[in-house]
Amino acid sequence: MGNSLYLDISQDRMQAFNLTANKEFGSPDVCDADKPDYRVAIAVGVTLLVLIIIVVIVYLLGRRRRTDGYQSL
Repeated sequence: MGNSLYLDISQDRMQAFNLTANKEFGSPDVCDADKPDYRVAIAVGVTLLVLIIIVVIVYLLGRRRRTDGYQSL
């Protein structure tokens, strides 16, 4: 056993339970953890969008107030 030893497995199927009478594989059960859930990503995206909009509005309002220029002496 050296560093050049590797094991390549392709098209391997294992199933612990739910074997049929023909010794074939049963129907697959999809794990709930494998289903994509985008709620957190959507919440983070909406929060960032709201913060960017607030920053742009505050910037535009602050810039409008400073357009008076210098006062004469």
